[in-house]
Amino acid sequence: MNKLVQRTLLLTILSCIISLSHAQFGIGFTVTQDLYNRYSNPIDSTGEHRANGSALLNLGIGPKIWFGGENFSLSVETQANLGILAFSLPNYKGLGNVSFPIMGKINFAGVSALSKEGRFGLSLGGGIQFNKTELYYITNDFKAKGGERNFFKTYVI
Repeated sequence: MNKLVQRTLLLTILSCIISLSHAQFGIGFTVTQDLYNRYSNPIDSTGEHRANGSALLNLGIGPKIWFGGENFSLSVETQANLGILAFSLPNYKGLGNVSFPIMGKINFAGVSALSKEGRFGLSLGGGIQFNKTELYYITNDFKAKGGERNFFKTYVI
């Protein structure tokens, strides 16, 4: 490498280290009660309605790690979400759904998680989520058609 590239690389690394030394780090727990959830299964051979949703008892819990300051932070979080009473309204096949999202987010202002004041904020992010529906009380008709729900992957924005 020539000296200019080496100096530029060294200054970039040094700037990052200095920036990181002034940033804050936090770890916490997220607990949610979603008002509504709905998942659509991949197409299968049963020909049954693929969607499953719930408007009651959608509980989630999981860890969150964030890094940044009062006005801006980056975070990574994951949860285990359980829709206890989720079912397919047009065609009942069983109850329940579960999802495991893994998200990366950019948080601004009040949602940076490092601000002591209650302020309005904005969060942008995305990730991957693993879902499964019809967890229990599966009907015999659905089983007879070879219906079995496996985990499937979705992308969350």
